[in-house]
Amino acid sequence: LTVMALAAGVVAAGTGPINPFEDPAAVAVITDVSGSPTIRRENGILEDIVLDMIVKKQDLINTKTDGVVTMVFVDGTEITLSEGSKLDISQYEFDELTGEGEAEYSLVSGVLLYIGGLCRCGW
Repeated sequence: LTVMALAAGVVAAGTGPINPFEDPAAVAVITDVSGSPTIRRENGILEDIVLDMIVKKQDLINTKTDGVVTMVFVDGTEITLSEGSKLDISQYEFDELTGEGEAEYSLVSGVLLYIGGLCRCGW
């Protein structure tokens, strides 16, 4: 529910409000970003992270030495990565009806702040 409220403010040029989680591959959305962090997609493509960017399973997020990134997952879980952090999102599934799910994150380096959401999938 929290994620949907955050997502409601996202606007695509000329289309009005959109829900970033309408993309079935989306597991989270970037809600705060500073510095020059990057995201390496499953297909190996490297992208600069921007506000409201969709995060998917198998993405590797790298804040580098000057970046900080906050992302909110479908269930409302919030993860903030500090400078010099790398996070691999290996697995994430969440069923809104049952609250059941599976999440597997690997903090390769750095520090993170984790605030749990509705998913009963643990860390």
